[in-house]
Amino acid sequence: MAQKQGSRALDLLARRFARWRRGSSTRKTLPAELWESAVSLAGELGVYRVAKQLRLDYAKLKRLTEMPPAESGLTPAACVEAQFVEVALSPVQSLLPCRFEVCSSSGAKLRVEANVSPPALGDILRSFGA
Repeated sequence: MAQKQGSRALDLLARRFARWRRGSSTRKTLPAELWESAVSLAGELGVYRVAKQLRLDYAKLKRLTEMPPAESGLTPAACVEAQFVEVALSPVQSLLPCRFEVCSSSGAKLRVEANVSPPALGDILRSFGA
């Protein structure tokens, strides 16, 4: 869903760039507002994609996205605001104190003392037997 909104925002910004370019008879410097919008979108969609669609200098756009706002000359509004991100975690599995010794068919021995989760214990035993 966010990708679709980003694509729509890029299309709208491309129209703003085209309108500005049509209204400008000579080669003028792009207004800071357009650069700010381009930098903001490049942070979301990638520098290459934004530079290509807006016909901007890739190196300059990349440099502006990597600079702190004070150095780039862009206002803090162009910076991506911090957002809350929820990360879904699997249920916590209890760690079991384990001590075991395993012998392979070739005679190799593996002795382990550790606190491990039951699935991890199975992985250890399978990889030893392989």
